[in-house]
Amino acid sequence: MEMEGSTMPGLSRPSSDDSSPSICYDIVFHMPIGAVGGEAVHSRWYKITVHAGGSQEVDGEKLQMISPFWKGNHHQDYSFATLGSDLYCVGGHRCYRSVAEYDSDSPLPFVRNVYKLDINHPDNNWVPVPKMICPRLQPHTFVIGGNKLFVWDGHYCCFPPVRLEDNAFDDEVFNDPIINYSSSDDELFDGFVMDYTFPTTIPDAEVFDPILNEWEVLPDPPGRMPYDGFIIAALENPDRILVASSCFPGDSDHRWADFYTYDVGDGCWRELERHQRKLHRHCPLGWCGKPLTVANTLYWLLHNARLLAYDLELDVWFLGNLSVLGNSFFNEDDPSFIPSFVHLDNHRFCFLQRASDSCLHCSIVDVSRKLKERRLDITVVCLLEYKMDHATRISDCLLLGKQSRNEVQIREEAKQE
Repeated sequence: MEMEGSTMPGLSRPSSDDSSPSICYDIVFHMPIGAVGGEAVHSRWYKITVHAGGSQEVDGEKLQMISPFWKGNHHQDYSFATLGSDLYCVGGHRCYRSVAEYDSDSPLPFVRNVYKLDINHPDNNWVPVPKMICPRLQPHTFVIGGNKLFVWDGHYCCFPPVRLEDNAFDDEVFNDPIINYSSSDDELFDGFVMDYTFPTTIPDAEVFDPILNEWEVLPDPPGRMPYDGFIIAALENPDRILVASSCFPGDSDHRWADFYTYDVGDGCWRELERHQRKLHRHCPLGWCGKPLTVANTLYWLLHNARLLAYDLELDVWFLGNLSVLGNSFFNEDDPSFIPSFVHLDNHRFCFLQRASDSCLHCSIVDVSRKLKERRLDITVVCLLEYKMDHATRISDCLLLGKQSRNEVQIREEAKQE
C-alpha cells in the first residue's frame, strides 16, 4: 500500500531494500504480570517478527501463538535498552523482601546495577556488567551510533543524599531469577540513598562502552534542568543528544523550552538555532515524556488517541488522530493504558497493544505529514493478531533489528532441529 502524501521531511525516500516486504523486523516487548513479595515484579519478555511490507503468513483463521523468551522476577523501576542482540536492564531501586518490611515513608535505595541478557541465548540468563557511576531510577536510556548505551536522569524525585546507617541493610543475599543482590556489594552509591529533592552533586548523564566495558560521565548541559520539565532524545546524522529545558520567558502564558544538543563526536554542548522555542500544549515532559525519535523528528503517543510530532528543523508541531487503529488500542476507562510503538523504516511504524487477556494486536501504519494543516495522516497497512497466555499491559517495547525474510526462515528452521 502506497503512503498518501509525500515522504516526511528530513527522511530519504525508501530504497528498494527498505520498502521491500522481504525485510523483517524483530520487536521485543515487556509485560509485567504482577507484584511478588516486597514489590518485586513477575515479568515476561516476548519477541515477534513483523514484515516491513505488512504481509504476514497466517494459517487460515488460526492466530500465531507467541511465548515468552524469558520470564522471571525482577525489581521495579528499571529502564531497558537494546544494544545489538543484548537487552540491558539499567538502574532501579532495591526491593524489600516482604510486604511487612516495606515502609512507604522511607526513601527507596536506588541502585547502580546494570545487567544484560543475550536475547538469542536467554537460557544464559541476565549477567552483570560494570555498574553505573551513580544510582538511577527509571533513567532515560538510548543507544547512539549503534555501539554505546547512554543513560540520562533517573534521580528526578529523590535527593539530597541521606547517608544510611552501617547496619541499615544486612549482608543477606537477595536471590532472584535475574540477579543476586548483596547489600555489601557496593549496591548503594557510596552508602547513600536519595531523599525527595533534585540532586545537584551527581551527573545528569553517563555512557557505557561495551567494548571498553566501562562507564564515562558526560558533561552537564548548560543551565539548570528542572526535574519534571524537560525533553531528552537521541538524534542521528550527526549523532547527538537533544535536551530541552522548560522555561517561561516574560509574561508568556505558553510553555517554552531552551533547546541544546550534545555532539557525541566532539563532546561539546551547543544551543540549537532559535534555541528558545514554544512547546505544544499537549507535549509530555519529564519522566513520562520519552519521545520516539526518527531522524530529526520527535513523536509522542498521547492519552486521547493522538500522535504528536515535532520537527526540529522546521520548528513545527504536527498532530494526528489514531482512532483509525480501533477502540482496542485505547481504553477510555483507563487513559494511562496506551499502546507502545516503534519505528520500522522511513514513514512506517508498528503499534502494539493488548486486546484481551489472551490476544495481542499489532498494527503497522504509515504516517504522512500535511505541513499546511500541521496534521499527521495515519494509514493502516496491516492489522495482525497474536495469541498469548495472560497478556497484560506493555511497559517496554524495543526494536531489536532488521533482517531478510530468508534469514528469519533459516533461524526458525534451526530452532526446530
